[in-house]
Amino acid sequence: MYKLLAVLAIVLFICTCGGPKKETPNKPVTTAAPVFAATIKTVDSMTVISIAKNGSYSDVGKTIGELMTWVIAKKIRMTGNPFGIYYDNPAKVTPESTRYEICLPVSKDTKSDNVIKVKQLPKMEVASTIYMGSYDKIGTAYEKLTNWITEQGYIITGPSRELYFSNPASASPESLKTEVQLPISKKTQ
Repeated sequence: MYKLLAVLAIVLFICTCGGPKKETPNKPVTTAAPVFAATIKTVDSMTVISIAKNGSYSDVGKTIGELMTWVIAKKIRMTGNPFGIYYDNPAKVTPESTRYEICLPVSKDTKSDNVIKVKQLPKMEVASTIYMGSYDKIGTAYEKLTNWITEQGYIITGPSRELYFSNPASASPESLKTEVQLPISKKTQ
C-alpha cells in the first residue's frame, strides 16, 4: 500500500511540475544603446598623402575616391587606414565653407604632385572613441567625446580626425566603423 502511494505521489509530482511547457509568445527583441567608451592615447607621427578641400563634408566619399584612384595609379604602398581631418564645426560654418583634408598613411619615400601633397603629421595626444553607424549621425559621438574630455580635465587643442575602418560601398550604414579622435592637452588651472 505504501509502495502504491509512493508511486502515485511521484507520478503526481512529475505531472504537475515537469509537464509540458507552455510556449511563450515571441517578445520583440530590443537592443540597448551602445555604451559610450573613450580613451586617451598617443598617436605617433606619420607620413601621409593628403587632399585639402573646401566644401560640404558630404563630399568626403568622393574625395576619398580621388585619393584612392591616385594611389592605385601611382602604385603607392599604404601603411594605414584613410582618415579625415575636419577643421570646422558644421553646426557653426555653412557647408560650402567647411574645410577638410583627406589623408592616407604612406611610406616616407612617397612623392607629391600638383594635387596630392605628402606631409608629416606630428605625434599628438588624443581622446578617442569608436563610433558604429551612419556617418550622418556621427555628431552624437562628437558630443559625448567632447563632454568626456571636459569631465577628464582636458581641453581640445586642434581639428578632429575620423579614421575609417569600413567601406561604405560594401557595408551597411549601421555597421560602418569610425574612430573619432580629438587632440587634447591637460587643462591648466
